[in-house]
Amino acid sequence: MAKLADALDLGSSSERSEGSSPFIRTFKQLVKLKALRKIKCTVTNYMSSVTN
Repeated sequence: MAKLADALDLGSSSERSEGSSPFIRTFKQLVKLKALRKIKCTVTNYMSSVTN
């Protein structure tokens, strides 16, 4: 799961160089976090269905 999180974070350094406001950066990070939680939930549900 760490590799997935690292892969999704590749654009963060370019976001910082854009000069966007702290609010926009925080909002983008929250969107990414929500996406990661959704992926984790999907993977967990899939794994439990495969093992049952």
